[in-house]
Amino acid sequence: MGGPLKQCGILAATSVGLWLLMVVPAWMVAGSRGVIGLTISAFLCLLPGWAVFLIVGQWGALQSQASAVLVATVLRLVVVLVGAMAVVGVRPDFGLRDFFVWLIIFYTVTLMVETLLLVRKASG
Repeated sequence: MGGPLKQCGILAATSVGLWLLMVVPAWMVAGSRGVIGLTISAFLCLLPGWAVFLIVGQWGALQSQASAVLVATVLRLVVVLVGAMAVVGVRPDFGLRDFFVWLIIFYTVTLMVETLLLVRKASG
């Protein structure tokens, strides 16, 4: 499904759309801290997706569909886990309502979009 830049654009558009959809609930639940947590969550989940698309598209690595999805999943998990630990280290006051619920939603949605784009690219 398109080149790596198009895939990056689709993932970014999905993330922006999801952020816009959730900014009001984040504000209502946790105020400005919720919006900050929402924004951090968006970036934590967007960056590994971009990295995977660029690796798969530009360097020709991971030609098989299964290996591309596996590397994408592991990379996303590591980046998001390390990022979440860093956020909690810097902002120990961030909890479920401020950060983690938004991170879980972004993680799930961006992983789904990334996997669909990788599978379509490999089969198309």
